[in-house]
Amino acid sequence: MSNYLIVKLLNCFFTSMFGVRCSIFILFFSVLLFSVSGYSQNIRGGPIVGLNMSQVDGDRVYGFHKYGWHTGATAIIPLPANFSVHLEILYNQKGSYQKPRSTDSLDGSLRLILNYLDVPLYLNYFDQKGKLNFGLGLSWGRLVEFSEMQDGYKQNYTVNPYRSDDIDVFLNFYTSIYKGLKFCGRYSYSTKKVRTKYFSDGKSMNQFHNIITFSVMYIFRDEAKIVKNN
Repeated sequence: MSNYLIVKLLNCFFTSMFGVRCSIFILFFSVLLFSVSGYSQNIRGGPIVGLNMSQVDGDRVYGFHKYGWHTGATAIIPLPANFSVHLEILYNQKGSYQKPRSTDSLDGSLRLILNYLDVPLYLNYFDQKGKLNFGLGLSWGRLVEFSEMQDGYKQNYTVNPYRSDDIDVFLNFYTSIYKGLKFCGRYSYSTKKVRTKYFSDGKSMNQFHNIITFSVMYIFRDEAKIVKNN
């Protein structure tokens, strides 16, 4: 299947499912793909699965106590000079958690689940001496489901208080474990608020995702690591 057809199918799918904002990511990927057509024949990819440790800054709950998982796939375009571009599609569980702090009817607990379809895009640098990869990028996310329990009671909203779209900036690293198997770490933070929370004391705070992730991925055709600049 040609690169053009792959990109066109992805663009049509994400535009129909999630709107124009996501298709911008695919369009950018398309332009990048054809601008480096000499290298795109070496595109590699594979599956990703891992653990999220997340919190929501601004909810008055502190610590990365909400555990979730993410899974999906990555595509990698090797570039000259030890660089590469990575595009991922992930199902990603985020949120916040606080265990009960008292035996009162209002026990101070919180269980916030925010699940997204994320499309991270980043530029990666491979350090041949240290055998490490470092990346910087942006991730667009679409909220697909959420639930919130406060003080042990489910919160019901007539209007979803959370933004449908989330854009995160992130730092990424990964290293080889064995052949195509990689261990990855990532720190990400929302560039815009995901919600404004109004508290019972009359105060309000903007809320932002704050996430640490660890994952493993397997890269097929990993032997084509670096494309030399002739």
